Amino acid sequence: MVPPTARRPAARLAVAVVCVVASACRHDAAQPTQLVDGTPAHAPPVTLEGISTTAVTTIVRIGGAKLSCGRGLPAPGLGAVRRVGVSGSSITFVARGERAVRACDGAQADGWCGHAFAHIRSNRRLDPRLSLTCSQEGGTPLGFAWVQPRPSAAYVVIEQRGYAEVYPVAGSAPVRVTTAEVDVATSSARLDVSEHAANGRRISAYVLDAQVSG
Repeated sequence: MVPPTARRPAARLAVAVVCVVASACRHDAAQPTQLVDGTPAHAPPVTLEGISTTAVTTIVRIGGAKLSCGRGLPAPGLGAVRRVGVSGSSITFVARGERAVRACDGAQADGWCGHAFAHIRSNRRLDPRLSLTCSQEGGTPLGFAWVQPRPSAAYVVIEQRGYAEVYPVAGSAPVRVTTAEVDVATSSARLDVSEHAANGRRISAYVLDAQVSG
């Protein structure tokens, strides 16, 4: 019979191998290879100053007659901004005849699980308008919020867990971003945001505190 002390190194090695494999799995999971609609994930076209983690660019489309946002809501119209990210998608639009911005949020390739509305004052949205009505597979809450970038910004970057999600700016519309880093107990989220020029130069970096509207 082999003494217990003789078996410990092998046991430690087995544990170490398991830990390495588990770490590799977490590492791969943290650096996405595709967006929520199955589109392969790509790096941004420029090097973003101050971003040291893997950067993934989201898809942005403006307009399109086929855009829809759900029953009982105004049609988004040709000026709507459609975004597809790693864990969520959205449509942001200004409804005709309204001094307000609206959004539809989704956690899958199709269909909507949340909506947001905010009045516009001096062409600026009032607050991030955090929405927590959507969830990922497995029930993990997913937050959506608006970021109003500076006029000189070409990219808005949100630091996610293990990677950075890059949102190209589309005109003057606020950027609807997604985060899984939410505090359900306080109905809030804290986002690490940076804004970058077209050449990748960092214009600003700040923390955005978003709260669900009462």
